[in-house]
Parts: sequence; C-alpha cells; structure tokens
Amino acid sequence: MSKASLEVTAHHQTPLENETQDLERKLHQTANQNADLTAKLDSTSSVFLHLNAETQLLLKELLSKQEVQNKCEKLEEEKKKSEEVMNLKRHLEMNTVERSQVQQDKRETEERARQGVVEKWKGISQFLQAQAPPQENVRE
Repeated sequence: MSKASLEVTAHHQTPLENETQDLERKLHQTANQNADLTAKLDSTSSVFLHLNAETQLLLKELLSKQEVQNKCEKLEEEKKKSEEVMNLKRHLEMNTVERSQVQQDKRETEERARQGVVEKWKGISQFLQAQAPPQENVRE
C-alpha cells in the first residue's frame, strides 16, 4: 500500500474509532445507569416490602385497639345499667321501708281511734246508766 492510501485509511479510521469509542462510552454509561436504576429498584422494593409489612402490623394493632375500645364501651354501658339497677333497688327498699312505716303509723292511728271510740262508748254508757232510773223503779 502506498503512503497516500495509508493516510486515507488512517484518516478514515480515526473518525470510526472515535465514533466506536463514543458508542462504547455511551454503552458503558448506559450499563452503569441500568445498574444504578436496578439497585434503586431493589432498594425501593425492599423499602416498599418493609413499609407494607409495617402497615399490616399497624392495621392489626389498630383493629385490636378498636376491639378493646368496643369492649370498653360495652362495659361502660353495662356499668351504667348496673348502677341504674342498684339505684332502683335502693329506691325500692327506701319506699318499702317508708311504706312499712306508713302502714305501722296507720295501724297505730286506727288503734288509737278505736280505743278513743271505745272510751267514748264507755263514757256514754256510764252516763246513760247513771241517768237511767233504777230498774226497780221502772217496774213499779
């Protein structure tokens, strides 16, 4: 080959070599970006899985707390009902005691009234006997 043809070949090879080097550099850069993105994807997937597991635990905990809260509300309702029943029983007992006392007072009042009537009848009877003429005088 002649010197001129070598220069043409060398001149033509240099831009091809430059283009090849640029393409290789871009390929290497793209491979690095692909590796970085794959690593980020793996990291993001790992974070997502961790957050998903944590979310599931928090949901279970929330559900458990809601169940406990519902039980507490039911117990509060039962406590209020129990207190109301106790108050009603206490009022019933007080009313029963008051009623017994009223009945006792009524019996005592009726007994005093009866004794008063008996005493008045005795007084009237004695008065009438004192006013009545003796039986012997009536026969005559």
